[in-house]
Amino acid sequence: MEKEIDLRGYRCPFLFILLSMRLVGVPIGGEVGIISDDEEFEKELRKWCDETGCELISFNKDGDRFYAIIKK
Repeated sequence: MEKEIDLRGYRCPFLFILLSMRLVGVPIGGEVGIISDDEEFEKELRKWCDETGCELISFNKDGDRFYAIIKK
């Protein structure tokens, strides 16, 4: 994994603005781990991946935290 991005405490749409900014410098094909506590995160992440061409590799929930891995 190239990077882990902790977005706990942020909500849409600002969460995805931050995610986009933090992906700068990650090479195409690089995998990034993301942590969030936004209840809408899974639904919005799937839409964001469709729009940006990123691939959602995995998505898990543990309590009130969501963990995802995407490939740029």
